[in-house]
Amino acid sequence: MSISKLNHLCLVKISGDDATSFLQGQLTNDIDKLTNSWHYSGYCNPKGRLLAIFQLWKDGDAFYALVDKSVVEQTIRRLKMYVLRSKVSIEELAEANCYGSFEQQDHPMLSSIETAEVAIDTDEGITVLSLGSRFVIISPENELAIPADGPDTSEQWLQQDILEGLPRVTTQSVELFIPQMLNLDILNGISFKKGCYTGQEIVARMHYLGKLKQRQYLCEFTNSEHKALIGEKVFIADHPTKSAGTIANALDNYQQALVVLRTEFIDNTEFRTERGESLKLSTKQPVCIPE
Repeated sequence: MSISKLNHLCLVKISGDDATSFLQGQLTNDIDKLTNSWHYSGYCNPKGRLLAIFQLWKDGDAFYALVDKSVVEQTIRRLKMYVLRSKVSIEELAEANCYGSFEQQDHPMLSSIETAEVAIDTDEGITVLSLGSRFVIISPENELAIPADGPDTSEQWLQQDILEGLPRVTTQSVELFIPQMLNLDILNGISFKKGCYTGQEIVARMHYLGKLKQRQYLCEFTNSEHKALIGEKVFIADHPTKSAGTIANALDNYQQALVVLRTEFIDNTEFRTERGESLKLSTKQPVCIPE
């Protein structure tokens, strides 16, 4: 069994009679389309800047979301500010454990699940989210019998997220990007047909007026040993004062990184961070979850 802990993820539950209408007014995606699938959804401030990204699904009358651990507390706190008199409960399920698997044979529930589907075993209390060749398994109270102090493979998982171009918002990148900059539109994480939500005016304007000038691209550090800082500015290598973008997701001493670059500069394949680390563009096309 190669299942191991993902300690960078937290599980959040949103429930109550008004949960659906509440989330429709807060998140970028169409909550009504959640059936047996999960989807990405952005949570923005009024200026359309991302505060968090949810991997969201529905089970019965409740909604569940995987949220990056670094922003989960502030995200819940902010959401609760807008509940007002609505019948909505928002809570982190701290007892839940998140695991990652790269192999279908790791668990019987993985053998028949399709990309972006959700499988729920109500008897065992286990939920599985499919990311194509990978799976997130959420289990209450360590039901998978993996030692609580077992290996944390969050870094390996995050490395694959980077390679696949999957979006992430951490404390270092809160309010830096609008959803399209992290390719949430390519990942079907935005509905442009649903009603209003916080930040919707800015997000819709970028879509309908075609004024998006920055996208997330896969880049590569040229030095094997480096310090990666999410949120750090990136400049054209031969024009060190000309800003080209911002690091969106990276790990120390991992060669690949996701960088939001100004599209006018993607023909300049070499860049430099504020601290002098060298980067080169790996692909001119945004990468996304395989279908």
